[in-house]
Amino acid sequence: MNFWILDSGATDHVCIVLSAFTTYKNIKLILISLPNGNHVYAEYSGTIIFNNKFHLKDFLYVPHFSFNLISTSKLSLHLNCNMIFSSTQCEIQDNLAKEKIGLVSAKGDLYIFNYAIFCTAATHNIVSSVNYTVKDFNLWHYRLRHLSDERLHVLRTQCPYNTVGKLHLCDICKPGQTKEIPFFFKYFKI
Repeated sequence: MNFWILDSGATDHVCIVLSAFTTYKNIKLILISLPNGNHVYAEYSGTIIFNNKFHLKDFLYVPHFSFNLISTSKLSLHLNCNMIFSSTQCEIQDNLAKEKIGLVSAKGDLYIFNYAIFCTAATHNIVSSVNYTVKDFNLWHYRLRHLSDERLHVLRTQCPYNTVGKLHLCDICKPGQTKEIPFFFKYFKI
């Protein structure tokens, strides 16, 4: 079951599938009251990672339950986040960076998200490869504070998107690479 429900009435996070846990451990049995009035025990607790910014600990494994629940109070506490509810969605926002951690859709009276979609949507910001070429290699020299040709060669070998080119000595580097004392200092002893 990939669907997760945000629940403001839940005391704990509840997961019904053990394979969703990243890590889990045996715990002292915890009595869980089900909505139908029955009681079951949770014997495992663990962590579930939804994406790199949304991971929760202390999930209780309750296979007899019908839904995966995320306690809004524990979510807010563990992630130090705000939840901004509207009639169509709930945006989960990091308190410090003020950036969106996740987005949950409202379906009927429930705020539900699909685990697979949530994980995929959160990884769109990751750049998998660089497709960029600098035709004028001198641009790297200027941007990297007049790096020597030797160091720029190291950059060329480490970064395949850099083009190989001959570095032209710039006007700023010429005086810096001379071994003589500049004329001004030689005669005025400053």
